[in-house]
Amino acid sequence: MADAQSESRPVSYIAAFRTHFWNADAAAMAVRMHANCRQGRFVVLADETNGPVHAAPYEKIALSADLTGIGIPTQPADNTLWYSGDHALYVLLHALPRHDYYLMSEYDVQVNTDLDAMIDNIAARDLDFVAAHLRHSQPDWYWHENGLAHFAEPWAILFAFVIVSRRALERLYATRLAHAARLHQGDARPWAHCETFVPSVMKADAEMRCADLSEFVELPLFSAFNPTLLGSPWLETRGTLAHPVLGYDRFISRLFRFFPPADYMDQDSPLYGQLNYFRFDEVLPHLRDALERVGDQRGMQRLLARLRGETWIDPDVAARDAADIARGKPALQSSLAVPWSLGRSLAEDAGNVVAPELAGDYAHHTDTEEEPWWQVDLQAPFVIAEVEVLNRPDPLLQERLNAYFLLGSLDGESWTCMHFRPIGPPVSGRAAKPECIALPHRPVARYVRLQLPGRGFLNLRRVRVFGEPAP
Repeated sequence: MADAQSESRPVSYIAAFRTHFWNADAAAMAVRMHANCRQGRFVVLADETNGPVHAAPYEKIALSADLTGIGIPTQPADNTLWYSGDHALYVLLHALPRHDYYLMSEYDVQVNTDLDAMIDNIAARDLDFVAAHLRHSQPDWYWHENGLAHFAEPWAILFAFVIVSRRALERLYATRLAHAARLHQGDARPWAHCETFVPSVMKADAEMRCADLSEFVELPLFSAFNPTLLGSPWLETRGTLAHPVLGYDRFISRLFRFFPPADYMDQDSPLYGQLNYFRFDEVLPHLRDALERVGDQRGMQRLLARLRGETWIDPDVAARDAADIARGKPALQSSLAVPWSLGRSLAEDAGNVVAPELAGDYAHHTDTEEEPWWQVDLQAPFVIAEVEVLNRPDPLLQERLNAYFLLGSLDGESWTCMHFRPIGPPVSGRAAKPECIALPHRPVARYVRLQLPGRGFLNLRRVRVFGEPAP
């Protein structure tokens, strides 16, 4: 950096805890970050766009979305300081201009590392910019097109925790002012999002030295979307940063933003698995709000039925049950596995796979053998359009069902391959989203068999078959 430190003077830095609210959770995260900042100047960078943030006992730097006083337009009009997170850094630069580095951490970053040592290390390498997931922007990234509108070679970061030198911050600020001037002159390009603007400006300048945050701290739980509950014991590892770390209410609300809310009412869904440790009354207000937000009327009907103690039957599920030509039909399998099989005979155990009631875990179990199989007798030839296969709900056990053959036969003796499912992700164990194998060539079969290609065992949860009687 241009004003690198002499050996006689320690590095001067600001450690800014950025938040738009203050409660016990925010205070706990601030206390942790402050404890890891002994030499830097710790401040709370408070977004007061929607009202005051009482951050005592800490020094507070207040800001709002309206930064026209320092030449920054309110862009975009909604969620300005979320979208343009770098705007908060320019407020720091104006309020506290004489520091070597500016570190800004979001309220949901849990700091378990010595920030003084991190800054010293960054200064020793004469770096100007450090952030997580620093990489070339890719076409499948959400802000890629936004970046391309401004930069020939857009870059990407996760903006939750960033460190910039003073000269880098001055360069970013000057570039934003230049973009603001273009905007005032009628430039129709969208305002650049901070996660592409900041790294793209830095990487486009040959004088700026950049590094990924992972070079200075372990990031085992640092991502954009997967929240961790505040207080979880696995967050306590020293030398780490974690994001996003949220208290109860925000944790639940965040999950409902990344999963279909009605999935909570399916006990084999990932959403229910993450919220299973909360009481229903803790989840209920968030579930109701989420269903209303996405306009899920069917999900709301299902919730109301549950609150009344009634059984709710999804009409689509009922229609699919009725169309299942394997439902309740005779079935058979290659072997039994004592004591794991649930039926006393091959036919009884195999029949559980096509029983009207869905098994809670698995419906049958073969022994370990070469090419184990399960089959159903449709009792007449059918033109097979689709076969639905449902694995066990426990993700730790789903790898047992991966590659398999779907075979068809008219007489139960001579078999043809209707489909081969190669090795890949495990077969789905979610009843609401089973694996559906479409058969566009419409084979005709009376018997449908699922068979593993090598040694192993089968323990399916359900198989459904759809088709029409053969002419």
